[in-house]
Amino acid sequence: MSVRFARAGEEIEGERFLAKATAPWDYRLFLAEKFAKQGAPAIIPNAFGSWFRSLAALKQAGVNEATIMIPRDQNFLATPNRTAVIVEEFKVIFLPIYKCGTSSWRALVHANCSEFSDRDASDSTSLNRTINPQDEQFGTYEKFTFVRQPMDRFGSFFRDKLLAEDGTPNHEHFIIPISVLMGQKISAHAAAEFIASIPPEYCDPHYKPQWLTIKHRKTIFPDHIFRLSDSHRLSEIGVPHKFPTKLSTASRKDAYKEDPTLQDAETVIRGYYPRDYRLWRDSEAKADVS
Repeated sequence: MSVRFARAGEEIEGERFLAKATAPWDYRLFLAEKFAKQGAPAIIPNAFGSWFRSLAALKQAGVNEATIMIPRDQNFLATPNRTAVIVEEFKVIFLPIYKCGTSSWRALVHANCSEFSDRDASDSTSLNRTINPQDEQFGTYEKFTFVRQPMDRFGSFFRDKLLAEDGTPNHEHFIIPISVLMGQKISAHAAAEFIASIPPEYCDPHYKPQWLTIKHRKTIFPDHIFRLSDSHRLSEIGVPHKFPTKLSTASRKDAYKEDPTLQDAETVIRGYYPRDYRLWRDSEAKADVS
C-alpha cells in the first residue's frame, strides 16, 4: 500500500474516507470495504493521530493508495495552540505530554482543588483547555510540564495500549490496526518501527515526540521542565500537595522481560527520539530542543 503524508497547500487526488476516531474495528472495516469498491485513492483527514486506524482498515480492504492530511490546528509545527490544565488556586498551567504523568496530575487537582469539583474525574479530557501559552493573559502563571526517559515512555505506551485484551477499546484502536499495517503480530520492535515510520507532527499524542508538544518554532512554552521522577519539585512552584502515583500500567505484566525484540526496539526509539533524549538529559537546564 502506498501511503503519503500531505503537506499544507498540496493538491491531492482521491476520495475522502471518513471514519470516527473511536469507531469499532468491524464497522471501520465495513466502511473501508464499501469504499474500496470505488477503486479510488483514499484521502484520510487526520483526527488527533487516529488516522492509522482508518489506514489499516483501507489496507485490509484492498485499497492501494492513501494520503494522510493534517489540519493546521492539529499540526504543532504550524500552530502554537496547546492543550493545558489551568489551576487558578496555584496559578500554574500544566502543559501535558501524554504518558508523562498526565493522569497523576489530573488526580491531584481533582482531589485537592475545589474549582474542579464539578468536573468528571473519570474523563481524562474534563480539565483540558486549548490555549496559546504565549498569550499575555497567562504571563503571571508558572507553566510547567513533566518529561520522561523516551524508552521508559515507550514502555508505558506499549504496556498500556498494546497488551490490551481482545475486545477492549485499546485492542481495537491500537493492536489490530498496528498489526495490520506492520503485517505481523505486535512486538516491541514492530511497535517502535511503526512509530518511526510517521512524521512527528502526525503522531498520536501517546507517542508524539515530547519536544514537539512543548515547543513551537524557537519558543519553549514551559517555564519549568521537571523529570517525572522529580515530581516532588512541584513545591518549588507553589503546589503544596504530594504528586500521586496513578499509573494505568501498574497492574500489567512487564512485557519487556518477555519480548526478545526489546534491544532492536530501543535502537529504533533512540534513532527516532534524539531530541527527546536531549530534553531528558538537559531538563534541569531547560533543554535545547532545536
